[in-house]
This record gives sequence, structure tokens and C-alpha cells, in this order.
Amino acid sequence: MASEIRVNQIQNRSGLSTVTFSDSGVIISGITTISDLRTSGGALTVGTGASISSPATNVLALGTNDTERVRIDSSGNVGVGTNNPFAKTHIEINAAAGAGSGSAAALWLRNSNQTVNNSATIFAGNNSSQASAAINFIHENYTTNAGAISFDTRTNSSTYAESFRISSSGNVGIATVSPSSRLEVRGGNNNVITAKVSSGQYGSVAIISEEGNELNIGYARNSSNYGAQTTAGDFSIKTTAPRLHFPIGAGNANSAMILDSSGRVQMPYQPFVFVTRSSSASLSNGAKLPFDTVVDSRGLTWDTSNNNFVVPITGVYTFSIYIRLVTTTVNYIFAQIRSNGSALYNSAYLYLQKPNTLDSFQTVGLTVSVKLTQNDTVDVTGTYTGSGPLTLDQNQSLMSIVFNG
Repeated sequence: MASEIRVNQIQNRSGLSTVTFSDSGVIISGITTISDLRTSGGALTVGTGASISSPATNVLALGTNDTERVRIDSSGNVGVGTNNPFAKTHIEINAAAGAGSGSAAALWLRNSNQTVNNSATIFAGNNSSQASAAINFIHENYTTNAGAISFDTRTNSSTYAESFRISSSGNVGIATVSPSSRLEVRGGNNNVITAKVSSGQYGSVAIISEEGNELNIGYARNSSNYGAQTTAGDFSIKTTAPRLHFPIGAGNANSAMILDSSGRVQMPYQPFVFVTRSSSASLSNGAKLPFDTVVDSRGLTWDTSNNNFVVPITGVYTFSIYIRLVTTTVNYIFAQIRSNGSALYNSAYLYLQKPNTLDSFQTVGLTVSVKLTQNDTVDVTGTYTGSGPLTLDQNQSLMSIVFNG
């Protein structure tokens, strides 16, 4: 028959400091008040349903509702939700719940001070006064419960700072607390991002769309890596998209270059301007050729008011001049390309046929290349022999200027 000893209340009294119950019973010393204390089967029951027990040698277990909740094993490991802890603190749950669900919470940290950007922090280090690293759970907004995570590191005894952060919008920032894109990396005088390929290997940095288009910036070891023409040691830019664009400029900038799937350069077109004369115009001896209409242009601008253009970049430019003249008296016209008002060394003659009284229209053409300097103002003048008059025929006189590089 099992025996039981019940003690409803023990109060400290004069001469009473130790209570002993049989040889294997309970010894209680120095207790002022004990209320509702029961022991049964090696476990100490506290209150209703709470227990303290030792299920094995040098093992302590805490329970509630007649179920073990916490265990400290013989090596000092603490297990919550497990009776076999693998580490100093081992928390285990069994919940069919995903991220963000309260029932999936194994650990909950809270800072009840509702100041924006306050955090609940986990510190790590071997010095009680200086943490080597930390994880901060940051409360960005107490109305919406928006939160961020930051990671701190220490480089020396006096330098401790945030290393990277995941913002409430999911952006990741390295060396910045306010990343504006999915990944923002800031750096100093060294490489900001390094992708290193191991010796004898090949590799790439890839951007892949949901539709399957892919852009690779790769380092090749042979032709099967990033292009049939690549050999060991080559770098390549490869895409499965139909075209590859190279915009230059802020915001939604225009493409400075476009390559199509066959490798043809669709842009940039060679910088050019194509101008013409919209109506007949009398040409004074030595005056500028008056082209007043820009038919098409890219990269070059013709000033129809002043009949000139400003050189955007130093290089060689090809002038193709085709004019139809109305005259019966002029023998030839001397076309002179000028820069800042001074004739260049390579000008040319536009020869006219001998005037014919039956056909006063004379058509001549010229193509010449000259080297021009950036920001120079360039025009074309016409000087002719004979008394004139000389008229440029409408829509039949034109000029193109093309930048060759």
C-alpha cells in the first residue's frame, strides 16, 4: 500500500528550522511558508498541474498540465519542447504552419518601448562588455508593425557598426541603412562586389527573367561556356533575349547602342544630319549654302537659321553635297568648308558644264572628308566665277554630313 504524507502548512516558529519525514522522505529547511505541497512518484507537484521532476540522473524537468515542457540535461543543455537538447538552448516545435504564423513561433522577442527604430537584439561575443556581433530586430513603424533586420559586426575594440540590413520592403543593403533596390551595395576605394572564379573553372553573373530570357556576364574556359568563339580566359556578355541594349543617362534613358540576335549593331547609327533646300534661293557669291530643312538627323544638329552646325566630337566627317543650280552664266562653283570662319585645307570645286541657253539647270555633286574639332562651328560656302545670278533649285539641293569616327 502506498503511503502519503500531506503537509497543509508549515510556518516558521521558535525552535523549528528542519522538518524530516522518514528515512527516504522529504527534508525541508529554512522555509517560512509552504502551501499546497505534494510529492508523488518522484515528482514535486506545485499548484495545479505544474511539476518539478528528475526523470534521469542529474536531469531536471519542468512541466505544466501534466506534460514536460523544459528539460535541463546532465551536460547543462536546456531543451524547450524536447527531452533531448542538442545545444545549450534547444527549442523545438511541431506545428503545421508557415512563416509569419503565430503558431510557428519558436522564439518571440519584444521591445515594448514604442519608439521608432527601437530594436530587440541578440548579442554574441566573448566579452561581457563588448559584443562581437549582433542581430537587431527593428520596429520601423508601430502603426503598421513594419519591421527590419540588421546585422552588426565589430572590427576592433572601438569600431562597431551595422554591416547589412534587410528593410521592411525586402530590400537588402550592404553598408547602407536605406537600400532603394533589391540589393544595394556601397563601398569605398576597393572593389564593391567581387565574383571570383576558382582556378580551372568558369562562371558567370546571371540575370534571368520569369519568361526565361537570360543575361550572362561570364568568364569562359572553352567554347561551350559562353559563346562558340570564346576560348580559355575570355570574358563574354551573352543573352538569350532578341536584343541587347546599352542605355546611357539617368532615368529612362535612350539606348546608346543596340545589338540584335545576329550581332548587328542597330544603334548607334553613325551620327549624321541630312538637309535640303525647301524652296528656290538666290546664292550670293561667297555666301553660305542655304539649306533650310532638316530631313533626318541623329547626333548632329544643323542650324537652319545660321546655316551651320557645331561639332559634337573631334573626328573625321564626310560631307556629301549635291546641288541643282539655275544658271546660264556661271562656269564653276568653288565649295569651301569652313571652321570658325576659316577655310579648311581640304575644300573642293564643283564643276559646272558649259552654260546652255536651252537648259539652264546644272546638277553637280561632291563628297569630301575633313577632320573637325569638338565645338567648332562649321559651314559651307559657295564661290563662283561669272556674273550670276545663281539660284539653288528647290528640293533638288541637299547635303549630308556623317561622322566617321
